[in-house]
Amino acid sequence: MLYTRKNNSSEKGFSLIECLVAMVITTVGLLAAAGLLSVGIRLQTESRDATAANAFARAKIEQLENYTPTAAQRVAGGSLTTNVANYNDTPDPKYLRRWLIETSATNAAVPLGTQKISVSMFSNQIGLRLPPVTLSVLAPAQ
Repeated sequence: MLYTRKNNSSEKGFSLIECLVAMVITTVGLLAAAGLLSVGIRLQTESRDATAANAFARAKIEQLENYTPTAAQRVAGGSLTTNVANYNDTPDPKYLRRWLIETSATNAAVPLGTQKISVSMFSNQIGLRLPPVTLSVLAPAQ
């Protein structure tokens, strides 16, 4: 006797090709999610470093503001682009901090009777991606 199989449209199941297509789609989705995860971790690390740099810059501004305007630490000078003696330091091995103190005598844009204190933070470590961080404040000069 010859048995034939009926092609019944009510049969359920997946063919091999359908399974392979589903596996490819799942793999592509998982690889995309892994890529997003690595980008998220990198951005979180950059944000953490920028927040720390901002905190170090604010701390230096507060420290300089607490000196009397005639103190040696508040003498006009410094640079935000190059290291100048007594106007830069490393608050943490990752960061380099430079500051600039300006008066109306050194910068016409600074109002009379005030000092403009600017602090910039830079990466002091290879591979540390730090966005530019520069803070400025006007402090009384008398």
